[in-house]
Amino acid sequence: MVDLSIIIVSWNAREFLVACLKSITETCESLSHEVLVVDNGSTDGSVEAARSLGLGTAIIECGQNLGFAKANNLGIERSRGRYCCLINSDVVVLPRCLQHLLAFMDSQPQVGIAGPLVLNPDGSRQPSCRTVPTFLRLLARALYLRKELTDEAFTRDEISEVEVLSGCFWIVRRAAIEQVGTLDERFFIYAEDVDWCWRFRQAGWRVTFCPEGRAVHFGGQSSAADPLRFQLELRKASVQLWRKHYGFARAQLYILVMLLHDGLRLMGYSLKRLLASGEKEVIRQRVARHYQSIRWLLSA
Repeated sequence: MVDLSIIIVSWNAREFLVACLKSITETCESLSHEVLVVDNGSTDGSVEAARSLGLGTAIIECGQNLGFAKANNLGIERSRGRYCCLINSDVVVLPRCLQHLLAFMDSQPQVGIAGPLVLNPDGSRQPSCRTVPTFLRLLARALYLRKELTDEAFTRDEISEVEVLSGCFWIVRRAAIEQVGTLDERFFIYAEDVDWCWRFRQAGWRVTFCPEGRAVHFGGQSSAADPLRFQLELRKASVQLWRKHYGFARAQLYILVMLLHDGLRLMGYSLKRLLASGEKEVIRQRVARHYQSIRWLLSA
């Protein structure tokens, strides 16, 4: 058994994957570890590029896009580390990050999941934590109330127990996975991070933000390519999350509030589109996104 099993799910992200693997190699020299890349049917040469690095990376070729949760579970099942590090392919691991996280987990046996401070490419902080959704937080967000009342993401300066960690980079205790279970494969993309952290906390494990470890997350590459599709995927995953943890009735209430949320934004952006002299294409896309979301919610 090794200390760390680093699992990277990749889908058509060749350049990011190569940078990710190189950063891991540069920061893991002193650690007992293995690296597994789970490729979700990439067609951009990702697998060949990973192999050409000659780093001894184990590559699992799925042949199709299994989704984030299922692909990660496949990596977990084939790994052998005391801890599993689930790292997005568009993440660059900074020096000593994994060493800090491993030392922290070894010193805190009650922690099931920990995550590092996540940075943007320009060095600014990316929100690394968030809260689980509740009706009051949902309503506050829909009505544009104070950000502190919503479930928006945030970051901290010190080691903190939190409700949810950013799913771009986790270190997870294998003993905790064996108790809680792996990621819920019914979530194809989005909300699986909230669900897993929620389940860990329900089982008595702590979820902890550890800013001594640091990583850069480029983020949003897939969603930027097709924002309408990913807006719908986010809505679908959110409804699924509410149905799983709160039941059908509360999920229907969630749908009503999100209809209010999208309706207000649709009206606001539509008015802005009529009055604005610039950025009309950006506004048009936002109008289309909220309109499509409303159509889907009405049929959910």
